[in-house]
Amino acid sequence: MLFVLLSCVGVNVETEVPVEAAPLITPVVIPVEDSQAVYFQATFRAGSAHDPDGFEGLAWVTAQMMREGGSGERSGEDLNVELYRLGTDIEVIVDKELVTFRGKTLVDELDAYMPLFAEVITQPTFDEAIFYRVVDDARGYVTTGVMDSDEGLGDTAFDTLVNAGHPYGHPLQGTVPGLDAITLEHVKGYYQSTFTVENVTIGVSGAVDEALVGHYTEALMALPAGQPNWRTPAPAPVFDGRNLMVVEKATAVTGVHFGHPIDVDRNHADFAALYLGTTALGQHRESFGRLFQDMRTRRGLNFGDYAYIEHYVEVGRGPTQELGTARLQNQFMVWVRPVDTADAPFATKMALSMVEDWVDHGLTPNEFETTRTHLTKRVSLWAQDPGRRLGFAVDAQALGTPNLLETMPDALAELEFTDVNAAIKRHIHPEQFQIVVVTGDGGAYADALLKRETTPMSYESGAPDATQSREDEDYAAYKVDPESWSVKSANKVWD
Repeated sequence: MLFVLLSCVGVNVETEVPVEAAPLITPVVIPVEDSQAVYFQATFRAGSAHDPDGFEGLAWVTAQMMREGGSGERSGEDLNVELYRLGTDIEVIVDKELVTFRGKTLVDELDAYMPLFAEVITQPTFDEAIFYRVVDDARGYVTTGVMDSDEGLGDTAFDTLVNAGHPYGHPLQGTVPGLDAITLEHVKGYYQSTFTVENVTIGVSGAVDEALVGHYTEALMALPAGQPNWRTPAPAPVFDGRNLMVVEKATAVTGVHFGHPIDVDRNHADFAALYLGTTALGQHRESFGRLFQDMRTRRGLNFGDYAYIEHYVEVGRGPTQELGTARLQNQFMVWVRPVDTADAPFATKMALSMVEDWVDHGLTPNEFETTRTHLTKRVSLWAQDPGRRLGFAVDAQALGTPNLLETMPDALAELEFTDVNAAIKRHIHPEQFQIVVVTGDGGAYADALLKRETTPMSYESGAPDATQSREDEDYAAYKVDPESWSVKSANKVWD
């Protein structure tokens, strides 16, 4: 018998597992007393950044085929019927670095659900008809589907622009040439070489016992064997100056994203400091930050304005971050949610100017303390159920980064006021901002932003006070000064 140390959040459990069950996989295990559910996860270093050149979209198609294309003796339809009967599902999350499968079942259905979950991952049948449907879905997304949402288009276009020439530099679903090149044999080969026992991190939480851990681990050992094929992170693009890309589509509003790659990941000594500083500037779908207070609350420009040091994928339409989307290389980004087109040049200038001021002057001592208190309390809300706690732990083990649930509270407590402002200055460079704007009339927007001396904001009712009027004058006269700019039709962004 072999004793395997199981990685737990706040718990180290030494359990006896048959040697044949776990020679290569060390599962993450989070037992929860009195739980009536079990949560499963299997995460692979197999995201879109691992797509072979010329086959962009292969990771996405393979992952979707594993879930939808049948497994074992079951067709994809049979699998869905059985999952429906059990009142549950199997989710697939594809991002740049990771592909994650996760599921949840009640204890009473465990004996039926766990084999289904493992079978989807270890015995995909890759039905040919499903292959063509999945590829068509991916092609449809990158040609037209991405344009259904102004905000989604802006986010994807920004992600592509700041990662030009980098493995992160194409949509998760691929590109039209890449998808056209993929065959079913490529999918099968990619599964055999990448979805391997060496590339997986597995976890289980909730109503966990030693027998379940052993059976689940043994079931996942049926994955193909191979060698780790993780790509060494490529150098992030470096920008000498600002560039502006205006994306034109049929829309009555205008949204803005801007920022640049940063060399700060969750392992970096400045991560907590920069995270706190960015929270003070603007936290996702929260009214806490400077940008929201000045742009939304005081001026009513839009629904919200936020800042990030990691690419942010939201769950639903709230402040919760999707798991399985952490990356080894990050970017600073500001999101100005869509504004009335007439005020878009003013809003763009205002956001850029506010971020420059944030870099130049940093946080005030009171702002630092208030933000630290707010963020420390928020960390405890990041994972309120065993499934999310498992997700944080598995992501950390898969990428070799700290588990933020465990490390962030202490890191925040140890910060000094000067640490945050120094980190902001060290890593955020406004002169390098890459700016992506989605609007209806790209030429008119660019003309107003770059050629007019001032672009004042229009107030529908009432005049601002003297202080705000002076601020508005400065924002309206701000010079964006890009090194280059272009206007592209939305369907030409990835050409």
